[in-house]
Amino acid sequence: MDISEADYFFIDLEGTLIKWNDTIIGAEELVHTLREKGKTVYFHTDNSLLSRSGFAHKLQNMGIDAKEDEIITSAYSAARYLERKNVREVYAIGERGLIQELSNKGISTSRECENVLIGLDRQFNYSKLKDAAEIAESGNVYVCSDEKQVYAEKFFPHQLAINNAVETFAESSLLGKPSNPFIDALREKTFVPDKTVFIGDRMSDVETGKKLGVKTALVMSGETTRSDLMRLEDSEKPDFGVSNLTKLTGRL
Repeated sequence: MDISEADYFFIDLEGTLIKWNDTIIGAEELVHTLREKGKTVYFHTDNSLLSRSGFAHKLQNMGIDAKEDEIITSAYSAARYLERKNVREVYAIGERGLIQELSNKGISTSRECENVLIGLDRQFNYSKLKDAAEIAESGNVYVCSDEKQVYAEKFFPHQLAINNAVETFAESSLLGKPSNPFIDALREKTFVPDKTVFIGDRMSDVETGKKLGVKTALVMSGETTRSDLMRLEDSEKPDFGVSNLTKLTGRL
C-alpha cells in the first residue's frame, strides 16, 4: 500500500505535529489536506499535561481541526485501564490533564490508597516522592510514559526523571505507548488495519503501530534521525520514512 491509499491516519502530537506551544512546519497543511481528501484522522500523545478536551482546544487554537473523541492520550489510556481494573482511587503525580481524565472515569485521587500513577508533573518535589515511595512499598506503580526525556524543547524535562526517582523504590507498569493498555485504547477507534497509517517521530510510535497491526510512518522532525533508522533491523523499521511533514503531505 502506498501512503496515499490509506484512509485512516493516527498522528502523534509532540515532536510530530507540535512542540507544545508551536506547530511544526507543515502541520496545519497536513491535517487540512487529509480532511479535504476525506481521510479519518486521530491524534495520539504520551503527554499527560492536558486532557483530551484540553488538547483539542489547544490544537484548534493552533489552527488544527481536532475534536476530543479523535484524541488518545496516555492519561486517558491510564484512566481507562484503571477503571477496567476496578481501581477507584490513586495517588496521582501529575497535572490537570491527568486528574481530569481520572475524574472522567470516576477515579479519585488520594494519599491514602494502594496505587501510584505517574504522569508529567512540573511541580514534582521531595514530598511527592516520599509519598509515592511509601505507597509503592506495598502497592502498585503505573506510569503514563517511560522513555521521553524532554518535551517541546531540550530544556523542558518530561517525566522520565520522575519515573526514575519513584522506581528507586518499586518497579512500574507502563500504560502509555507502546503498552497493551494504550493499544486497547487505540482499538476503540474506527479504522481498517490495511488502510491505516500510524505516524510519529519516535521508535515507540513505530512499535505501537506495528503492535496495532497497521502501516507505520516515521517523520524525522523529532527524536529519530535517518542514521538511527539505518541501524535498525528490517523488522523494526517503519514502512514509510519522511524527513518532514511537507514531504509527507506531498505524498498524499
